[in-house]
Amino acid sequence: MIGYRLYYGSESRFDFKGTLKTNFFYDYYIDFLEFKRCVADGTDIFCEDLYPDDFQCENLYGDLPQCTVNKLQGPLYFALTAYNAQAESGFTQELSLTVNPEDFEPSDIMAPFITADPIVVGISDTTVTIQWSTDEIADSLIRYGLSGGLLNLQAGNIQYVATHTLVLTNLVPNTTYDYIVDSVDPSGNGPTVSNFFSFTTLTTAEYNHHQRNISKRKTHEQKTHKQKT
Repeated sequence: MIGYRLYYGSESRFDFKGTLKTNFFYDYYIDFLEFKRCVADGTDIFCEDLYPDDFQCENLYGDLPQCTVNKLQGPLYFALTAYNAQAESGFTQELSLTVNPEDFEPSDIMAPFITADPIVVGISDTTVTIQWSTDEIADSLIRYGLSGGLLNLQAGNIQYVATHTLVLTNLVPNTTYDYIVDSVDPSGNGPTVSNFFSFTTLTTAEYNHHQRNISKRKTHEQKTHKQKT
């Protein structure tokens, strides 16, 4: 099966002389086969699923394919590639255009402001859920590491939201981690970086005890409901 990827970003892969830039990446690509959008940094780590209101294609593998990408804004540069299980092609000729020019606001130079500091809203022995808020929609990133050490781990989401929620996984039980969060808005302003915060994962025994209590409570609620009905 052959797939296609639409790469796009706010900068051209050519400089003002028409020379190809070195070590250049577009901002994102859309995979037409898998219906997902990824940060085009060569890692394929930060991706999100696309839905019909984001992206649609008709006759993709026919004589005259037509695809529509919604929710884009500003002057952008586009190029296509094709790929199979073995390799990906080079880029097509680059196309530049301004998307939704009536909505484009070049005056947006303000970075997002963190209106609610990050807090832990869920925790177990190996996972933690962290939430924070910004005054405008922005992406989400958490940098974290063992307390007192480097923040050498990260988790993120490229979806633009005002209430940010990320889950960190594969943590060590009964261990303290330090972390910061940062966000960048759709215009590229930022990142806005929080202060340092920390959390401590539960011991496995604490987590198992908590889960047993939840199970007992659900069983009790079910029995009470049956008695009432």
